[in-house]
Amino acid sequence: MPKRVHSALTTAGIRKLTDAGSYEDGNGLALVVDGNGNRRWTQRLTVDGKRVMRGLGGYPAVSLADARRVAMEAYFSAKTGNVAAKVELALVQPEPAPVPEPTPGVPTFAAVAEMVMDARRPTWTSERGANQWAESFRLYANPVLGDMPVDSITTADVMRVLSPIWTAKHKTARDVRGRMERVFRYAIAMDWRQLANPVEVVEEALPRVKRAVKHHAALPYTDLPGMLERLDGDTGNEATKLAFE
Repeated sequence: MPKRVHSALTTAGIRKLTDAGSYEDGNGLALVVDGNGNRRWTQRLTVDGKRVMRGLGGYPAVSLADARRVAMEAYFSAKTGNVAAKVELALVQPEPAPVPEPTPGVPTFAAVAEMVMDARRPTWTSERGANQWAESFRLYANPVLGDMPVDSITTADVMRVLSPIWTAKHKTARDVRGRMERVFRYAIAMDWRQLANPVEVVEEALPRVKRAVKHHAALPYTDLPGMLERLDGDTGNEATKLAFE
């Protein structure tokens, strides 16, 4: 699993970073290193009680000093409730990456997704499960990842799939996330991918979503006598009847 290191960064130290992971500097600022050695700045903030992630550009185009300055300004703007800052701090989508040239012998994400569905098909008791998986890939994952070799996909690519639906369609997004994770596990098991599973740390960069609690409706007390009469005349299991009573 990629590292997550909490310590102040230095320019000299950044040059020595080789392991994929998130290296934190303070005020929510972190340098993210992917499996290909690419480096970019991100900042996690809380705006109106919601956690958001913004991109600050790639390193070394954006230096450590510049990233710290911008991060500190944004941190205090969010703390003081600056309205203009709230607009600026909207969730920033990573820039679409160009589709890499296919690696010889390495299938695309869409091809591996089909293999995973074929392998799981005997375990589904109805076509509903198969259809849900297929729709997840067709509508959300494949438009972004489908043509990419499975060994070249990064966490930033996975973010481009999940960010647009993470809060608006949270249950769907979590289903898509889980199914993508299984695709990458399969690719790693088949030795098509040497990098870590890019889905493993993605939730750290996405806003936290509270799950809505839905309670069962209560029986109106005026209906209770009638319910007990019907229960008494029921021919069902006696233990079940007693439990209801």
